[in-house]
Amino acid sequence: MKIVWNKFTILWELSRKLKKEKLTKQFVCLISTKETKEIRTAWQNRTFYKLFTDIWNHLGEHKDDVHDMLLGWVFWTKQVTIGRITREVNIEKHTSKLDKEKGKRFIDTILDFCKRENMPITITSRELQSLYESYN
Repeated sequence: MKIVWNKFTILWELSRKLKKEKLTKQFVCLISTKETKEIRTAWQNRTFYKLFTDIWNHLGEHKDDVHDMLLGWVFWTKQVTIGRITREVNIEKHTSKLDKEKGKRFIDTILDFCKRENMPITITSRELQSLYESYN
């Protein structure tokens, strides 16, 4: 949900909300002065890293290698030439840069990969249900 407010209204709404809540709660508030794409959800972020951990534990590969391989596999690579050296680089380099829609595609593709390769994953069906509900 996107809400557009001026500075006074933001301060007033935040203070009103915080007065109602317990001191032990934590809040996340994103305030921006520009239009942005819809960022990935916290559920997506947790799921990325849970899947990465499952895969690198199963394959015995370094976590950064698994991370890079999956990003390149799902979002493709491109050739970059500097001087006489040509290398393949990932088009998407960081999960933190994925928007919500790319995050959905990424997780669904990794889940399909794990299922096809019979890799054990620690994500429960309840966690997946919560993830899919967070998309709405």
